[in-house]
Amino acid sequence: MDRMKRSPRGPAAPAVLAVVTVLSVLAATCDNPIDIVSEVQREVMLANDRYLELESIDATYMGTNLVSPSAPLVVRFDREVDPSSIDGMRLTSGSTEVALSASFEGTLVRVQKDPYFDNATEYSLRLDGLRALDGSALADPVSFDFTTGTAPAGAMTIRGPGAVDGYTNSTTVSVSIEVNHEAEAYYLSNEPIIGIPTTGWNPIVYSDEVAAWDLESDESGERTVFMLLAGEGSIHSSVITGTVLRDNNPPTVNAGADIAINAQASLSGSASDSSGMQTFAWSGANLSFGTASASSTTVSGTAQGAQTALLTVFDNAGNAGTDTVTVTWDTVAPSVGTWVIASGAAYTNAATATISASSAPSDATSGLALVRFSNNGSLWSPWEAYSPGMSKSWTLTSATYGGTTTQGTKGVYVQVRDAAGNASTNASDTIVYDTGSPGAGSWTINSSETWTSNGTVNVNNSVTASDTYSGVAYVSFSNNGSTWSAWEAYSGGMTKSSWSMTSSTYGGTTTNTSSKYVYIRTKDGAGNISTTTSDYIGYDTVAPAAGSWLISSDAPYTTTPSSVSVAASSAPSDSLSGIYQMCFSNSSSGPWSGWETYSATKAAWNLTSATYGGNTDQGYKLAYVKVRDRALNESAYTSGLIVYDLSPTADPTSVSAASPTLDRTPTWEWTDTDPDGSVRYFQIQLDSTSGAWTSTTDLLDWTPSTALSDGLHTLYVRQKDVTWSYYSPYGSRTIRVTPVIPYSGQTGVSRTPTLSWRATLGASYTIQVYSGKIWSTLATTTSSAFTVPGTTPLAGSTTYTWRVAVLYHTVTTYLPSTSGATFTTIK
Repeated sequence: MDRMKRSPRGPAAPAVLAVVTVLSVLAATCDNPIDIVSEVQREVMLANDRYLELESIDATYMGTNLVSPSAPLVVRFDREVDPSSIDGMRLTSGSTEVALSASFEGTLVRVQKDPYFDNATEYSLRLDGLRALDGSALADPVSFDFTTGTAPAGAMTIRGPGAVDGYTNSTTVSVSIEVNHEAEAYYLSNEPIIGIPTTGWNPIVYSDEVAAWDLESDESGERTVFMLLAGEGSIHSSVITGTVLRDNNPPTVNAGADIAINAQASLSGSASDSSGMQTFAWSGANLSFGTASASSTTVSGTAQGAQTALLTVFDNAGNAGTDTVTVTWDTVAPSVGTWVIASGAAYTNAATATISASSAPSDATSGLALVRFSNNGSLWSPWEAYSPGMSKSWTLTSATYGGTTTQGTKGVYVQVRDAAGNASTNASDTIVYDTGSPGAGSWTINSSETWTSNGTVNVNNSVTASDTYSGVAYVSFSNNGSTWSAWEAYSGGMTKSSWSMTSSTYGGTTTNTSSKYVYIRTKDGAGNISTTTSDYIGYDTVAPAAGSWLISSDAPYTTTPSSVSVAASSAPSDSLSGIYQMCFSNSSSGPWSGWETYSATKAAWNLTSATYGGNTDQGYKLAYVKVRDRALNESAYTSGLIVYDLSPTADPTSVSAASPTLDRTPTWEWTDTDPDGSVRYFQIQLDSTSGAWTSTTDLLDWTPSTALSDGLHTLYVRQKDVTWSYYSPYGSRTIRVTPVIPYSGQTGVSRTPTLSWRATLGASYTIQVYSGKIWSTLATTTSSAFTVPGTTPLAGSTTYTWRVAVLYHTVTTYLPSTSGATFTTIK
């Protein structure tokens, strides 16, 4: 059945009929002109059944002369209609053309407004230009005017218990049905409705029926319910659908982060769910909420301590999800504890001192959260996070927080605040500020070396530190100028042995750098600290890369191993201190030559030197190379390879095979070329040099075990010396495997050639030549070759196309193909 749609457009092009030419005689009167030829043609075609004829147009009526809007018109013809002529049908409502759909079933065409007729509407169906599959067309246009009645119509919504329309968390749902006055019964289904059900109908009592219905599946996802309405006289609606989202999962609820408060504060909850949220509700003992039915609300406490707030959320399908948040209500200020400056020291010569708690602050309910500091008790630093046992590096002279640079007694004030926002009273301590400072002197690392690979160094006092009044008493060291070692006794010209530049305790890192610093400061007897001095050294712990090295420019063998060149094909590299020296050996375990200044080429190296692990045996020889950088980091060794062979292997010569050849398993042959005649091993590859090679031991020929395809094929052959496993370069031979000779495209062919072809046992052959229009027979034979007679040679410098017709068991095939092969003769 073909079903097609036609949208409104302009008039269809008239069908054109092929007719027999007849004598045209035009007879007319002024009142009634008649085209006699056309009338005669029409009568003749009617008499000979040359027109598509309409037999009937049937409609489903609604007990009156009104057509059912839910049923198609059935148009019957005397022959099968061509679906491609749908443009020959037009449907109008008043003066407006509307879209129609049609299904073609042999001689029947079912026509309907797309998708169905409207209720109580006048229509006109016109047939003009329809064609049958035999090419015949309607003789005259046909019109059918009709008016539709009112068919049942309605809609439905679906919801589950406790859910909103379109959602459910149960398989049992309520289906709310609203219908027009034409509907008398309804039919529900979980599957698409095909045809008119005979059972399962329910009468409609009210125009807004509510029916209980069980969905087919308990799984989450969208479900569709299908409904059909029935009216008087077996008139039915189109299928009505309703959807509901089945959601088995409660919403994911987030009540927010726990809070501690001493006054009304905000709670901000959220939820997510595939079916959307329906309601929010906050609750909790000893808590008071602002708007408890909103996602966000305010909260305050009625009792000290931690309380639990519960947020309950229902989604549109009726599922409930919950989450809790702890609200700590705290209106009691914390205890500030006791704080001291510089661990209780009597004086300091640094504007920055450490403030720490000698007895810890405390809070019984919400816990300590923040701390702040001041130099005068009124100008405070910003609140910052408090942690147990914390210390604060604090500037005693900061004017921002009430300090001055005047020497003398300095005070520091401390205040803490708990998590609920309650602030403590102030704690304070004092210290004497003295700024007279000694000199630091001059210091060097490893006696001014440039590079080191050892993170532990000696720091030497090259120029003695001095102080005018109390003398230099202590010295301290650092790797970053801010995190210092403990003070230790100072003596003029001293050396700080085994100082770790990488120690993170004193601000160091293990990072390699061209300038790793050590910082030094001194302190006099009164505790005044000098300015900082420093020295640096390059620090490099990464071994260099040895690169790649070749022996004798990567020659495959040598006959003079006592003097070869060893050169870097890819240079050694070092990311920091740079390549400095190199050494060599003939064994990976040494002994090694002495370190020498790096060069890209070692001009003469003796691979056989026993001093460096070599020997005079023939075979593989390796030269091992190591380099080191300026920090004396050594690379791993790398090596170059060469074969020491006094009788090196040459490539095979005279690789040969017949070409062209009809043989699909041809034989290649080659010649042993080793100078001392010791070659006994060969390897081959067919049509490639990049894959795996196949060994043929000592054979000097090779025949493929399976038939080769027609076309060019190359065999590559290499060989090796019986003593060493070093293979030569390869030799090769390319041949053509072809079903006929001369093959297609061959030139320089003899004028009396022998035409050959691949034989079939028991067949006979006809040699044919193409003349440009037809194939002509040159000869017939049971042999698989034919020689053009010398008495009738072919023309010179001429291109011929030929083929062989192979007759085998009454079946004829052609070699090389039906189009043959083309060759060109010599002059």
